[in-house]
Amino acid sequence: MISRKTSCGLLFFFLMAKMITILGPTACGKTKLAVAIAHKLDGEIISADSRQVFRGMDLGTGKDLDDYVVDGNIVPYHLIDICEPGYEYSLFEFQQNFVDAYNSIVSRQKLPIICGGTGLYIESVLRKYQLSDVPINAELRKELEQCSDDELVEKMTEKGYKVARRTVAKYRDQLGIPKARLRREL
Repeated sequence: MISRKTSCGLLFFFLMAKMITILGPTACGKTKLAVAIAHKLDGEIISADSRQVFRGMDLGTGKDLDDYVVDGNIVPYHLIDICEPGYEYSLFEFQQNFVDAYNSIVSRQKLPIICGGTGLYIESVLRKYQLSDVPINAELRKELEQCSDDELVEKMTEKGYKVARRTVAKYRDQLGIPKARLRREL
């Protein structure tokens, strides 16, 4: 079993039962392989895809829900269609949802199979990332929106972050992100 220490908002991963991990690039057959293995080995699939969590976004996300049916039986899956589009689903939430799904699967003595193409999601599980749930600080965001790029770099430097002077502008320019949006994401 994996446990979650909720009092401080951190996830701690302890001894994991056997789990199969299937990862790879888009449209390489991950889902079909995971479903075939789950069907043969009495397993359940935990999706590790950052787009499949959203309801109604079936086109272009590779959900392929029909693939989860084998010989008329549905292979159980988790973390698909769990959020409304537009919701800001975080890595921290993925880890919490993963732990819940994993524990549920293991408690029924089934084989958990994590499958997906969002590498950070899979890495966070396999490398046991310990993340905190950090609430949005609207006041800080409003303050930072008023700052110039140089002021943002200075604030980051004051906090001890090592950052190149052009980091903020570089990301904004390279990604085509409007100045105000970039500041919200900091």
